[in-house]
Amino acid sequence: MGNKIALKSKKEDFTKTEEDTIQATVKETEEKKNIIGYNCKKAMISLEEITLEVWYTDEISIIEPNWDNGLFKDIKGVLMEYTIEVEGFKMIYTATEVKKGKLKDSIFNIPPGYKEMTREELKNLFSE
Repeated sequence: MGNKIALKSKKEDFTKTEEDTIQATVKETEEKKNIIGYNCKKAMISLEEITLEVWYTDEISIIEPNWDNGLFKDIKGVLMEYTIEVEGFKMIYTATEVKKGKLKDSIFNIPPGYKEMTREELKNLFSE
């Protein structure tokens, strides 16, 4: 929408109660493919009218890569590609590079020109 908005969050901000947790169904398949050098497995995630095709790898060691209780919480690896179709639009998100190493804290600094908002302010902005 042309806005530059920043939202600061901590892991605790994503802790949800059982009733807040998205209840999606994950179906593993036997399909496999290679994405940028990583062996990936395919799963299908269903939630109401939405179905996602997900490709993930267990070859990247990250503790709880999908910890936020969202759609991907039951995927036991790092997402490398997923496809979602909503209201006639098909979007494909694919990893193009994996860099191993530590991130500097400064990578999370809010760039100039962004307006910092609370979660509630952001929610209200999209409900207008």
